[in-house]
Amino acid sequence: GRFQHSAFYFPGLRQLAFDLFPLPARFYESRWNGRYPQTKLARDGEPFAIDHPLGATMMVRADVAEATNGFDESFHMYCEEIDWSWRIQAAGWRIYAVPSAEIVHYGGESTRQVPATSVINLWQSRARLYAEMYGRFKLAIASKMVQIAMRRRAKRANDPQMKQAYETIIQIWRGI
Repeated sequence: GRFQHSAFYFPGLRQLAFDLFPLPARFYESRWNGRYPQTKLARDGEPFAIDHPLGATMMVRADVAEATNGFDESFHMYCEEIDWSWRIQAAGWRIYAVPSAEIVHYGGESTRQVPATSVINLWQSRARLYAEMYGRFKLAIASKMVQIAMRRRAKRANDPQMKQAYETIIQIWRGI
């Protein structure tokens, strides 16, 4: 296997900019991209508080799951762990990364089969998450950023399904 980031800061405009627009590679392993330093995730590292984990790595006590109502199933495949982590912390609990834990995650296995649908689901979930987490001003900036980036992607897309997916994402973000 190989290392996969599993501990993240809550998403914001900087992370969104990194996802949407080419930025220098040196920022990939940084807070700019929503990641905790890889050095903190070394196997011999101590557990440390984080904003949210990769959903595939989440382990939650039963009392916390019951008190916070678990995953919101209306998020389709994406952002549900961020939403739940937000609610867990709002209820007064903390979330930790445990570097000594090892998880095998077969990333992309569900999404590889339907890439256009998956990209729509991702950006629809992100739109909902931003609408729930942030105020109008930050949401308006995020919406403009996504629309600009998706227009660029649609223009460059060779696959008609992906082109249509990007156009759909523009409409989703225009409507929030």
